[in-house]
Parts: sequence; C-alpha cells; structure tokens
Amino acid sequence: MLDYSIPIPAEYWNKIEQGGTLTDDAYAGKKICIYTPYGYDPNQKYDIFYFKMGTNNPARQFWTFKGQTSHFEYVIDNLIAKGEIKPCIIVSIDGNKPNTCWLQDNAEGLIYYVEGKYSTYLEKTKAKVIESAPHRAVGGWSLGSIEVRTMLVNDRKNDFYKFFNWYDIQSGYNSKNMDKIDPTRFVGCAAGSSDDGGCITFTKNCAGYFAKDPLLSHNTAQIVKGYKHYIKYQLNYFYNAVKFFFH
Repeated sequence: MLDYSIPIPAEYWNKIEQGGTLTDDAYAGKKICIYTPYGYDPNQKYDIFYFKMGTNNPARQFWTFKGQTSHFEYVIDNLIAKGEIKPCIIVSIDGNKPNTCWLQDNAEGLIYYVEGKYSTYLEKTKAKVIESAPHRAVGGWSLGSIEVRTMLVNDRKNDFYKFFNWYDIQSGYNSKNMDKIDPTRFVGCAAGSSDDGGCITFTKNCAGYFAKDPLLSHNTAQIVKGYKHYIKYQLNYFYNAVKFFFH
C-alpha cells in the first residue's frame, strides 16, 4: 500500500555524479519542465509521470521552489541510482488560474508533443496511447489536483493514464462521481493534518469510498500528520508515489 508519510532521507537531497537533466519547454501556452534520467538513451523506453502545479505555480517550482536551496531532481537521481525506481521521465507543468481545465483539454496533445520528443512506450496512434497507459502517471497539487481528479471521474482522457495522484484537494471541488472511478486505475491522494479543513474532509471522504468498495481497496487516501497546504510537502508525497508506481 502506498504510504505518503515516509520522509525523504536527508542524503537524497545531495547532488550525485549520476544526475539527470532538466529541460525547459512549452506546450499550448504553458511552460513545462522535463526531467530525463542520467544516461538517457533514445533507444530505451521509459515510464513517464506528468505533474500539474497549483494556482499560478510555475513548472520550475516543482524542482526548486522559492526559499529552497535543495533541488528535487537530486532526490529522483538518488532514487534511480539506488535502484528504488526505474529510470523515468517526469514532466512538471505550469499551474492555472482558477476554474480552468487545461490538463484535460490538452491531455492528448501534450502526450503526443512530449512523447514525440522523448522515448516512452507510446506509438503514434490513439489506440497505442491507451495501450501505453500502464507506463504513464498523472498527478497534481492544489488546483492541479482538481484537474487530475476531474479527468479521472468524468472520463476525460482518463484512459491515457494508469496512475492518478492528487494532493491537497479541497472538498468544495469535484466532490461528486466518486463511484465512477475505474477500478483498473490506481489512485493515491493525500493531505496534511494541518491542511485547511476542506482538503482534510475530501481526503477522508476518498478514504471512505475506497474502504467500502472492494474493487477500490488498492487505492490510497491518507492524512499525513503535521503536513499542511504548502508546496514543499507535495514533494514528499510525490517521492512516495513515484516509488510505488515506477518501482
């Protein structure tokens, strides 16, 4: 079972020789930042994780946010070097203004754009996009998490991904249609015990849905003690999610 509470080991923030590469790019009016692992080989196929930031948070902030002297790409480098995850590609995406659905509206085009440049399990037809879903994850924080959950329960391009993650989502958004979650998908969501009440309430509701339906019992909804609605905590959530999905 996915456990979001495991802290990132301090030594994982250290830079290592086998470091990956961050490349800035853009698609459909949004800046994106693409992590490729050390020794990236265009003849090898890689799993890929798309992550949507919160309101107006830039893509680069996923890797180094204001006031943080460490770099999250070092954590991914260490996970790969220690054999805890397979080498993978990670795409962070600029956040939106409220009440927009950029991720859902651009899901297919974004996949073709990024995976047309980098080597994944994607082939060049829509059917192959669906077939390669077991090697693709999508996640989001705050407003980005709302887009991810909406896509999952509203059947909006949700067959393009196998793994769905959302962090710090508020109960006032998308609190319906939990019964529409596809049991073949893997869902993980988290919020902090010091988060705002809406985030805690919705995450507890998710846990209730997962617990009462045996077909959804493989999913995770967790309240993590001491965490709050702040960007640095979503890095810890992501650290545990990527280990669970791409081990």
